[in-house]
Amino acid sequence: MSRKSWIFETLCKSPTDLDTIVEQYELTKFRTEYTSGGVKYRYRCASYKKFPSCAMQILAKQLSITDVDTFEISKFSKHCHEKRALTTRAPSPIRDDVKTYDEQEDDQKKQVLLYYVEHRLLFVVNTQAYSDVNI
Repeated sequence: MSRKSWIFETLCKSPTDLDTIVEQYELTKFRTEYTSGGVKYRYRCASYKKFPSCAMQILAKQLSITDVDTFEISKFSKHCHEKRALTTRAPSPIRDDVKTYDEQEDDQKKQVLLYYVEHRLLFVVNTQAYSDVNI
């Protein structure tokens, strides 16, 4: 198992400096570890769920138990937002079409079926059965 290689970034003298760095890199708190040497905070990319291949992380280690405001900041990797995670949500143009059909004033508005071959999605708006629909 290979270990991560953390690169020393900077030294923070206050928690507000740490918050500034976290906002600058667009990170969120991922893990908190309580050790005998002090507290370690690990932050990872805020868009991690959308981009699972993004390995950007920052580790903030408290230098000593007595000095709770000083942190050593180390950085691992950089942002990589090239490969987006798969989603089950319909693409935006399809959602707009469903809204358009939903706003129409028809007698046959009880159920609307939209079939898009290129997206291989089948949408049923309004779950009531409609006898004239042939699939």
